[in-house]
Amino acid sequence: QMVYKHAISTVVPARAVTIARADEDV
Repeated sequence: QMVYKHAISTVVPARAVTIARADEDV
């Protein structure tokens, strides 16, 4: 369960960064 939580906390910020980068590109 801890590993699952760690995976989420790693994936979510990565997605936020990708979205922020896409916004910057536009």
